[in-house]
Order: sequence, then C-alpha cells, then structure tokens
Amino acid sequence: MYICLIKNKVKKGYEDAYYEVSCAFSNDMKSVDGCLDAYVIRDINNPEIIVNVEKWINQDAKLKDTGEIFLKYKADLKKAGFISNTSEEYI
Repeated sequence: MYICLIKNKVKKGYEDAYYEVSCAFSNDMKSVDGCLDAYVIRDINNPEIIVNVEKWINQDAKLKDTGEIFLKYKADLKKAGFISNTSEEYI
C-alpha cells in the first residue's frame, strides 16, 4: 500500500468551503484505477490545514494517475481559499 497525505493551507474563513470542494474531489479520486480510498480530514490544532488522504495499491499506481480529476477541481479549490500545500508519502 502507498499513502499520500496532501496538507493544504487555506485562507482563514474559507475552511468550510475548501473542505466541501475537497471532499467532492476526494470522492471522484476513488474512481481512479489503483486508488483504494480517498478522503479529507482536518487538523484539530489548526483549522486552516485541510488534509487529503489518498490510499493507493502501490506507488506505481499513483505515478500512473494523469491528474485529470485534480484539474477538474483545481479552479474551484483555488476559489475556495487554497494558499499552498505540502505532501508526504508513506509505504
């Protein structure tokens, strides 16, 4: 299994809007070949951090992801307060 955590920094006051769009994005990610699960969590110590969790069969499956689903949501995520992000990967 291969897990990706994408930690998104969101503008103050936009947390709920970003969470909603991010949840829709994660639900669509579940349809990508090799993606076992995708969901969104919040940092309990910092409400401006919203984390996308993606579970993949393996790293190769993630590398084959074309990013098509992300591109579908990119503009909406930006409008919903996206500032920046970092990612972590685990096996």
